[in-house]
Amino acid sequence: MPEKSRIPLRGGLVILTLIVTVLTLRWWYFKPNVRRGTTAPAIIATDARGQTFSLDQYRDDYIYLNFWGSWCAPCLAKIPELKNIRTEFPAERLKMIHVAVEEDSLRWRTALNRLDLPADVHLLDLSTSLRFFDGDIVQDYGINEVPNAFLIAPGGKSIAHNPDLPKIRQLLKD
Repeated sequence: MPEKSRIPLRGGLVILTLIVTVLTLRWWYFKPNVRRGTTAPAIIATDARGQTFSLDQYRDDYIYLNFWGSWCAPCLAKIPELKNIRTEFPAERLKMIHVAVEEDSLRWRTALNRLDLPADVHLLDLSTSLRFFDGDIVQDYGINEVPNAFLIAPGGKSIAHNPDLPKIRQLLKD
């Protein structure tokens, strides 16, 4: 093979290798700690009403655990879907718990008053940086981006990551 034709081939392989490496690292970084079949980490926090909340309170229920932020456009775009989930699955069938990743509580409270986000429980997980989530709850769950959600079965095992309404229907059908 002539020398000139080897250079573009070698350059293409280098670029392909870099792309695969970046995508693999991105996948690894954004992969949460909670996988299907694993037990969801305990959550003990103060809810929006000032009451102590423990995830164990709902140990016998299906739980939709949603991580979001008032500053996150994709999270806000997901609200109509969350309302549809709540309409189809009332609190008796599915508990909805929303964990807001925020830098300050005032922004969170303002968003709760403005958005009409359906939930059984609203929690705040304060982070010092929205670039590197460092709140206790997101650290336990390995959350590095929002929106992010888990469907948790009675007994506390995660059964789906980022489930949409059809997936929730399939998993919760009687």
